[in-house]
Amino acid sequence: MKPLYLSLFFLLSFSPVFGQSDDQPSFSVQALQEDFMVFRGSLEDFHPGLYWYRTKPQIDSIFHQIQNSLTNPLSEREYFRILASVLSKIGCGHTGISLSEQTAKAISQFLPLKLAFIKGKAYFIEAYGNQPVDMQPGNQLLSINGEGMDVIYDRAMDMLSEDDGFAQSGKHRALNDYFWYIHAELFEPSEAYAIEFTNHRGEKESTIIPALARKPMYDAYFSSLATDQNPRNVILTTSENVATLVIKSFFGWKEGKKQVKFERKLQEVFETLQQDQITDLIIDLRDNGGGKVPWVFYSYFVDEPFLFANEADFIYSRISAYNSFQKLHPDMRFLKRKWLNTWLPGSNKMSQIDSSRYRLTGLFMTKPFQPSLPKFQGNVYLLIDGGTFSAASDFAAMMKSSGLATIIGEESGGGYYGNTSMEKSYVTLPNSKIRLEIPLVRHQLNVNASKNAFGRGVLPDHEVNDCLEDILEGNDPQMERAWSLIGKR
Repeated sequence: MKPLYLSLFFLLSFSPVFGQSDDQPSFSVQALQEDFMVFRGSLEDFHPGLYWYRTKPQIDSIFHQIQNSLTNPLSEREYFRILASVLSKIGCGHTGISLSEQTAKAISQFLPLKLAFIKGKAYFIEAYGNQPVDMQPGNQLLSINGEGMDVIYDRAMDMLSEDDGFAQSGKHRALNDYFWYIHAELFEPSEAYAIEFTNHRGEKESTIIPALARKPMYDAYFSSLATDQNPRNVILTTSENVATLVIKSFFGWKEGKKQVKFERKLQEVFETLQQDQITDLIIDLRDNGGGKVPWVFYSYFVDEPFLFANEADFIYSRISAYNSFQKLHPDMRFLKRKWLNTWLPGSNKMSQIDSSRYRLTGLFMTKPFQPSLPKFQGNVYLLIDGGTFSAASDFAAMMKSSGLATIIGEESGGGYYGNTSMEKSYVTLPNSKIRLEIPLVRHQLNVNASKNAFGRGVLPDHEVNDCLEDILEGNDPQMERAWSLIGKR
């Protein structure tokens, strides 16, 4: 589950963050080396997907290069940039790193601009909190406080870990969705920001934009997220024989004091599709960061038992020198007991592969699932983008592999072959207090091998990207393409 798409709390706690004034006290070379040993050792001993997209020699080479470069004192901000860049090369969107809690909480000034990044260039869309700005929507930004937008873009792309594998679409979505937060930690916040931009005539101009404080910035951000304030995560609309199903996340929700179960709502959706004799279904999973039970959703499109994942495993070394730095998710604390139990949530059988790696042969997603009724037998059009991640991307991968949907949009942020996620281990580096979040279970989806799919997200059958004009005018080219394909059929 990608934190950004659930709540700002998760974003602040676990998403990659940057920042601290360079005049903060520096950490000695010895302190940096000690922290790096914990950083590296924790990943090697507890991350089951560390060598999924790059070989062990390649990862070792990256580690050695960084370790050998730590020869001068660094501030927390400088050190964090190095560690975040290392994590981005692992290719695990569920692995997170953040500054020390004290430093993160101290950031209180934000640049209140929503930008759109298109082909590496940044365009002004709107100002948060009704801040007055001397720019027009669509103006291209050239620099912020003297730092070129090309430098800002490259630095962010190098350090964000929003995708699985080598995909880049999730990073772009992150920049578009919460650049204000990334910039506040990537560069030292200030009380006002000097902006250089080009106007609609192509002329260079400059302006000063006052910073927005933490609370009003958060309030403005949340109020701008969507015009649709519907609290439901599953929204079905029908028009004649066509239905549009928007799923914002694979979780239940509350309506008043009532807890609505995601699985129960899916059952109601497919009963409605059958009752209304729907022949064409558009499923919108854009900006869906995942959640639970994607196999339940998938089960309404098949008529035979199926496996959702071929394998799921995790590593845990009882003799690791870094156990004392780990704070395990409550569901994984059984690992620290004297005798390793065979229990894990949803699993009743584990087999030991070697001294530290275990295969979850009884995990819920690695056992056969039965089809659900009523099965949808019409045409499916699935909308995805870089924000389609984790369970949402798993569902999209299964639908693409089995040929059950026409995929429209852009490459998903989640991996085509699966991901490393589920329960987590939390590490605080002893000197810098930089925080690391390590997912503990790696699952490989039961998908057909696809040419050029390694290290990629789910690739659309019809690639449709947002252009600046669409963003400014509020157009939805992905949805329009789906309706166009239905019309042509």
